This record gives sequence, C-alpha cells and structure tokens, in this order.
Amino acid sequence: MSRIYELRSKKGLSQTELAKLAGVSQRSISRWENDEVAIPLDKAVNVANALGCDLGDLTGISPAPESVLTGIEEELVELFRNAGPDGQDLIMQLARFAASTSR
Repeated sequence: MSRIYELRSKKGLSQTELAKLAGVSQRSISRWENDEVAIPLDKAVNVANALGCDLGDLTGISPAPESVLTGIEEELVELFRNAGPDGQDLIMQLARFAASTSR
C-alpha cells in the first residue's frame, strides 16, 4: 500500500478528487499509488499540498498519517483562521473547556 493511498484514504478523498486538487490526472494518481511509475518531485509537492502534508509525510521519510488533518480538523483550523482576535479567543476558550470535560 502506497503512502499516497494511505494519506488519500485517511482524508476520505477519491483518486479523482485528489487529482483535481493536485492538478494532475486520476490516471497519474492511480499509477503512483500502484508504484507503476515514480512521482516527479514537482507533482509530489502538489499532491502533498492537496493532502495537507509535507513531502516527508508523503514519502514516508517522517512519521506521518497522524499529521494529516481530518475533515473536521481542517474545518476547525479554517474557522479559527477566519475568526478575528476575539473569535479566536472564544474558540480557544471553548476548546479548552471541551478538552477539560472529556477527561
């Protein structure tokens, strides 16, 4: 099983969805996942960005799948980034409260 497949599956993406996000063809994703051909470096950067990981995660050089955000984690990060300072404070307070009550 290839790292691209593992990371793509964890994100819940189809090959077609990943291909669209990375600006490559679905066939390329399939060939890379099946180790039919090596992924070119420039395309690896695009795929890593589309998966929200770095090249180390994609190649398996660094410990990974845990570093890939789930859909809900990505949504939370995006909401946090789009909130102003007061909204970010509130989000952090809520997150701390939720974490403290789940123990």
